Amino acid sequence: MAYGSINLAVKAGTVTRVTEFLVVDRPASYNIIMGTPWLNAMRAIPSMYHLCLKFPTPNGVEVIWGNPRVS
Repeated sequence: MAYGSINLAVKAGTVTRVTEFLVVDRPASYNIIMGTPWLNAMRAIPSMYHLCLKFPTPNGVEVIWGNPRVS
């Protein structure tokens, strides 16, 4: 059950998008989980195998790389 929602600006690389987040009171494995609505809005392609996120920008495709050590 969600308490409500909040709209926050999310910056990924050089792109910033306002994204709606649901506020819940439950334990979670992560501080934040960006689900498919955010990925769809960014037109992003996540790769768990390569630990990266690719998305188009006005200047070409941008890639955000994960840290294998932290993962």
